[in-house]
Amino acid sequence: MEACSPVDDRVALSEAFSPHNEIQDPTKFAGRIPQLAKAVDALNNPGTVIVIHGARGIGKSSLARQVSLLDQGDTQLKAAHRLDDGTLDLHFQYQPFYVPCTNETPNTTALLSKTRRLIAAEVDVVYKDSGKSTTTRGWSLFGRLFGVNSAKSTEMEDPAISTFGAREDEMLTDILSRRRTRAKLPALIIFDEVDVMRDMSGLAHFIKTIRSEIAQFILVGVAASAEQLVADHQSIGHRLRPIEVPPMRPDEAREIFDIAAARLLSLQANVAYSPETVGAIIDEAGGFPYTVQALGRDSGVECLKNGRVLVTREHLGQALLFRSGSDSWLPFENSYRQAVGQSSQRAEVLDICAAENGSDVPINFIYTVAKERYRNTNPYQTINQLTADPLSSVLIRVPGATAYIRFRDPLLKWYIRRRPDARAVARAD
Repeated sequence: MEACSPVDDRVALSEAFSPHNEIQDPTKFAGRIPQLAKAVDALNNPGTVIVIHGARGIGKSSLARQVSLLDQGDTQLKAAHRLDDGTLDLHFQYQPFYVPCTNETPNTTALLSKTRRLIAAEVDVVYKDSGKSTTTRGWSLFGRLFGVNSAKSTEMEDPAISTFGAREDEMLTDILSRRRTRAKLPALIIFDEVDVMRDMSGLAHFIKTIRSEIAQFILVGVAASAEQLVADHQSIGHRLRPIEVPPMRPDEAREIFDIAAARLLSLQANVAYSPETVGAIIDEAGGFPYTVQALGRDSGVECLKNGRVLVTREHLGQALLFRSGSDSWLPFENSYRQAVGQSSQRAEVLDICAAENGSDVPINFIYTVAKERYRNTNPYQTINQLTADPLSSVLIRVPGATAYIRFRDPLLKWYIRRRPDARAVARAD
């Protein structure tokens, strides 16, 4: 085998491991066959609304991407997993539209507007600025579809910044109907990361109004349950098909390394992993594919830094030690620092919660430990600060006879628990 230069080897590691991006290549998709089978079964029963939910970094978006590829007739995944028993066979065909939610889609109206603009070009519906105001927009239906050259234009308030009910739902419904007439296939609309929306009211109601022969929907987001993800789920409660993405089994996580090793070999990369290192990374990852990908790449980088070709547990230890300096973990470091700010008390409480094995930590326990270990005079005030925002706070308060605290993002808990200087920061004045 021809050895590559160190730069080439690092590029190869980034090709083999991809923690930042969802897996779109079916040949790099590991595990999750039971969840894929549930999604296919749901699509084979028109009218159901698939809700893919779970923790951050658990592989939800990758799963949705593979459902989309199966819908398009891609057989690579079935071939890679040798699935010829019909488990992943779709009885109906759809045309997928992938709609990621961002800060620009804070509510249902903005999401429907983004979806409308994505689909509009296919049916010759063009929206353009009227030039009269930044808060108004003219929209024109160009009649090429009907052989009409003239355009009809109507000015209206921009639906992206108006309240729900400003005919955005009607326009999207109209466009979906036009698309269905032209394409002869229903649309498969995938709303990804819907949990970033601050207001989802009206979304379930809109989905309920769309006939299954026009469009099917998949909702993807961070949540413990489908009902938690869809705020007004009562509108479509009986149609929801929840698909929870759980932590990976060890054999599924090992598939990630089998796929990565094959990729490194094909790229002639001069780097390999000892079986002990692979097992240690899988154990350390705790079922999060993101963590497997990140530690796989970062430990490989540490190996190359030391001029070695075999990744050992020593290199994994170095990757864990210098985690806060790796771009793999920068979003988690930013979340931690944003939560802590300049407060040593907040760092203390986060450190206490992250150190506990269970998902729920009693507030009374946090109070006792904070008082004894850190001499924190008012841990309740600190807890209130860390649980104030119901949508973006790091910790969630679970009410009850005995109140509990849990991390909103289990992967962030993993990061804080192993953060090298967490305790030093917590004890700093």
